[in-house]
Amino acid sequence: MLAAGCTVGPDFIAPDAPTPTNAAHPYTTGPLPAQTAAAPGIGGAAQTFVVGADLPAQWWQVYHCAPLDDLIRSALTRSPTVASAQAALRQAREQYLASAGSNLYPNVNAQLAATRERSPEAANGVPGGTVFSLYNASVNVSYTIDAFGGIRRELEGLQAATDYQRYQVEAAYLALTANIVTTAVQEASLRAQRPQATPSSSLIPRPGSGAAGRAGPGDAEGTPPASGRRPPRRRRSGTRAD
Repeated sequence: MLAAGCTVGPDFIAPDAPTPTNAAHPYTTGPLPAQTAAAPGIGGAAQTFVVGADLPAQWWQVYHCAPLDDLIRSALTRSPTVASAQAALRQAREQYLASAGSNLYPNVNAQLAATRERSPEAANGVPGGTVFSLYNASVNVSYTIDAFGGIRRELEGLQAATDYQRYQVEAAYLALTANIVTTAVQEASLRAQRPQATPSSSLIPRPGSGAAGRAGPGDAEGTPPASGRRPPRRRRSGTRAD
């Protein structure tokens, strides 16, 4: 009981999840609508919300877009953020395994030595001495007794660091894929909303007009108005000096 009372720190107990006010919509103040608003055009049909549905890890494949799949695959391979998070996770795992291997299990060291010796003639009275072989073997076993729980708390901290790095990898993975899909959808939407180039557009010059905008009467030099008549010339008033 004395050793248990001197244990470093209490056992960690995960806190209970907060209880939502309404289990039907735990993440929003009010219930979600049954479906979204519909809009005319391709892909404008109303969509429904499915609460608690399972999504695949590669959730963007539900769009069935091969260029999008290739883009995300290339981004995940070349992303320095994802690579850094994965390297930090590997480091945290190796630190936990190294500490657990040296603290939880006994250390065993074995040594074996062999020597060839000759005893002097004066020691045993044998002419020329005696030649003999000497073999030595030893085994050392050591174990750290965690009487106060310091090693257990250290391993719990390393395990928590490993879990944290794993969540960091998942966050980097989700953030990168979500940003790519959002950007791709926005770009496709802007491309679809871009006005089509027509001869009547103000951004397209008329053939032979030489102007970038719409040509009105007298706007472009040498360009007649739509009626085919030129505007009357104005005469200057006054006398001309000889």
